[in-house]
Amino acid sequence: MGDSDYPFPDPVILARLGLSLSAEGNAHQAEWSYANNFILGTDEDFSPFRAEFRITSGPNTGPYTAGEFGFTKPIANLSDGKLNGPTIFGGYGCNDDIADIPPATALSGLLTGEEKILVVSRGPVQDPGHNHEACRFDEKIANAAALSKGYDAVIIANHHVGSGAGAEPDAAICGSGDPRPTIMAVCIGHRAYHLLFNTTPHYSVPYAATDDEPALGTIGERVQFTTTFDGWGYVRLLNGTTLAEIGEYAIPQAFDKNFASGFGALSVHEVATDPD
Repeated sequence: MGDSDYPFPDPVILARLGLSLSAEGNAHQAEWSYANNFILGTDEDFSPFRAEFRITSGPNTGPYTAGEFGFTKPIANLSDGKLNGPTIFGGYGCNDDIADIPPATALSGLLTGEEKILVVSRGPVQDPGHNHEACRFDEKIANAAALSKGYDAVIIANHHVGSGAGAEPDAAICGSGDPRPTIMAVCIGHRAYHLLFNTTPHYSVPYAATDDEPALGTIGERVQFTTTFDGWGYVRLLNGTTLAEIGEYAIPQAFDKNFASGFGALSVHEVATDPD
């Protein structure tokens, strides 16, 4: 058929919030209209905030792709509006891996205004060293928040399969989960995860013994996350012949910051057109 591109700037964000931002690319599902002259597409956006992430210490300082989970404690609620601090690696963070998660007391030298941040990996998937099934994002976050661990936030890094075996090294996946908003949670790409611990990025599928993965309990570099409110997902209308975007629809609450948390995910999921 062809390929559609998101317009820049995102027309809904510009019209509703006055911000000139690129679209996040949360395309989820689409359907033809009855006469095939239109396509209605949905953007399923699990977070109403745009995350900006930087590694702030070590040899790999700089900005990297990231996202914020929409069902956890918002970074915007912090008094200084930023999540920042030292990091430590804790494996996969699943119920099967709780013993691998070091306690937050392993992070020393915390500065004023900093948070204790645990880094875990998405999965496990295609990792011969971990033969249990992958666990949900909210399970990883709940284990990091447990009193016995005591972290303020968790970073969930994408795995090798999620990076397309290296084709998308910066792809960051923040999925849905049951609301357990006791700590903050963000997602980053697999490349940034390696650079955070000063290891060489590898993307082999399945994982190989020679991959330069950080050891459990490794102290990583310091990081900083800030966020900008950019609303939830919406519906797009495309020309069925050219695939050009010709219209959008969003409910008012999706771009009202008062509905950014505490009301569930105000994002569109799927659309169905009238068969007649």
